[in-house]
Amino acid sequence: MDLYTWNPFIRRAIHSVLSGDFCIKERVIFDYELIYVEQGRFRLRYGERDYFCRGGEILLIRPGVPHGFFCMGEQVVQPHIHFDLVYDRFSRQIEISFRPFDRLSEQERRMIREDLLPGSGEEPFAAVSKQKEFLKLLFEIIELYEQGSSFPVLLGKAKMLELLSLLLEDQLPKTEEKPSPIQEIRQYLDENFDHPVSLTMLENQFHYSRFYIEKEFKRLTGESVIKYCAARRLNAARQLLADCSVTETAERLGFSSVFVFSRAFKNQWGISPAGYQKQGVGRQP
Repeated sequence: MDLYTWNPFIRRAIHSVLSGDFCIKERVIFDYELIYVEQGRFRLRYGERDYFCRGGEILLIRPGVPHGFFCMGEQVVQPHIHFDLVYDRFSRQIEISFRPFDRLSEQERRMIREDLLPGSGEEPFAAVSKQKEFLKLLFEIIELYEQGSSFPVLLGKAKMLELLSLLLEDQLPKTEEKPSPIQEIRQYLDENFDHPVSLTMLENQFHYSRFYIEKEFKRLTGESVIKYCAARRLNAARQLLADCSVTETAERLGFSSVFVFSRAFKNQWGISPAGYQKQGVGRQP
């Protein structure tokens, strides 16, 4: 399910009222039908099962699923929307079907939209936690559609996407939380610890003040930027010294000289790089 491909096409949006003896015998529809049972009750045959639908419930009828509506002697108010989830070159040609699958031509059967919404669709009921916001959008879309040829297409699509977001809020994949600026800086330092680093360079690259970077970085890691980078480089040095000379290690880690590297290494680990190598610490077997 690629959310970036969603481009809803509203085929019909209407605030319909059904009489107590109204019924639709078995049919399949090409598109989705989203229904709010505002008032009344009726029996819905959906797939192979019967469901009794009452005021306050929200239904989602999926493409190609056999179903029928049977009112139970009382008026039913059911605002609803027929829509395609993804617009294509056939969307504007397709009509709303009132026929069963076996009475559709081969060409019509190919018009049945692919069901791209999450969930199995075995039951018609949709649970919406933010029902007040959902219904507000539903009625706004119907009101827009009733403008006929003046229907604002882009606004309608935007509201339909928002409606779908509320409908499927608990089923849509969650967007990964974007890392904070300081987390991004830390990731950068972890990947580039072998290059010279300064607060001025970070300030210019990430467009945050050096004072903000230093304060928030220390809050995140418990260390200043410079100490953090130094520790990363000197940890890496122990690994490199297993296979590289002291001079090569200093060069690969971006130290200005072997002397600077040796002094930093000894201050950190209490032994010179050469002495570390002589001890055989960290060497590969």
